[in-house]
Amino acid sequence: MLNKTLVAPYSVRPRPGAPVSVPLEWDELDDSDLAPDRWTVRDVPDRLAERGDPFAVLLGLEQNLPGL
Repeated sequence: MLNKTLVAPYSVRPRPGAPVSVPLEWDELDDSDLAPDRWTVRDVPDRLAERGDPFAVLLGLEQNLPGL
């Protein structure tokens, strides 16, 4: 496996097959099928339906940013 740069969750990588960066659970790190191209734009919706989106709780969360 080659080293990859870090990208934002659910970002599509500019590679053949359009692999997508997906958030992982700790137990998934031991998966022998884990690879940078494991999920693509075609199967990420199925993964979200099966496992849910761990970032969903952040949607709509109000942010209070300090003034500059």
